[in-house]
Amino acid sequence: MAFITGTQYKQIADELADARDTQVLSKEFLFNAVYDVVLMQEIYPELDLLSPFWDTYNVDTQSVSNPINIIGAVRALQNHVLIRSTYATINSYLYNEVYPSLLQPSFQELSVDAGYAIDDMYVSI
Repeated sequence: MAFITGTQYKQIADELADARDTQVLSKEFLFNAVYDVVLMQEIYPELDLLSPFWDTYNVDTQSVSNPINIIGAVRALQNHVLIRSTYATINSYLYNEVYPSLLQPSFQELSVDAGYAIDDMYVSI
């Protein structure tokens, strides 16, 4: 076979979506840490901790809002399917090779960011 199977595609898509979701979740954990420092209401802990915690949160927020490394992997996956198969669109590949299995919503978002729209019928709610 010249291109990956639907099962392989789904597994890779799920792993990329999980990686993206983990990035987003880490942002929440970091914000909670900053919030905990603020709630201390004590001058020395806030002086010592607030700025570095806030900086860490901001750096992580920037990486979450621009997941270029994951988008590159998604783009490579979608290119592979279109170049190596006879399918003209990602949706036709999904219909014939992956469906009725459904993709995660975060993978759909990454795919759109990579330039490949995925119809909602292929995505779990």
